[in-house]
Amino acid sequence: VLVCRAIKETLAEIENGDTEFDRKLIRAVSKSGFVDVASSLLNEFHRYSINNNILDEQAQNQKNPLLSQKLKIMSLILRKYENLSEKIDYVDADDDLTRLGAVIGNYFNDDDNIWIDKFDEFLPQQFEVLRPIFDSNANVTITFSVCPNYSDTYYGTRSTIVQISEYTSADIIRL
Repeated sequence: VLVCRAIKETLAEIENGDTEFDRKLIRAVSKSGFVDVASSLLNEFHRYSINNNILDEQAQNQKNPLLSQKLKIMSLILRKYENLSEKIDYVDADDDLTRLGAVIGNYFNDDDNIWIDKFDEFLPQQFEVLRPIFDSNANVTITFSVCPNYSDTYYGTRSTIVQISEYTSADIIRL
């Protein structure tokens, strides 16, 4: 319901605004099936920690005017959705990890051992939960499966290991 209302408010703002948008794009956004598309995009934005500033910046940097308009519209929809959610104190399930990341570091100390097993990659939102755990000075062990003979297959896992090692001074032990 909130996504539908955010889309309607965005369309009303576009009609009353100064910015010109492609008519075909506006018709596509106006169709009922776009609610599902917008909902999926909003979920992905949360998982990958994409906010309005990122969307606006990407829209400005686009050489393709249609892609720029799509990003501007999604930025407007995201802004409306967040404003509507805030007004009614709606708790979005996609923000659970964000809220967890804000408090989880308070629950661990130097004596704690934390095991995170069999992850290949962490989405940005998941990594935001790990940061306060690393900062808590608890002993954190994360296991990854990597085969040295298939580096292309494990690229995502390897980049996650690099990301973790850049954030924390933890030892990387290869078995």
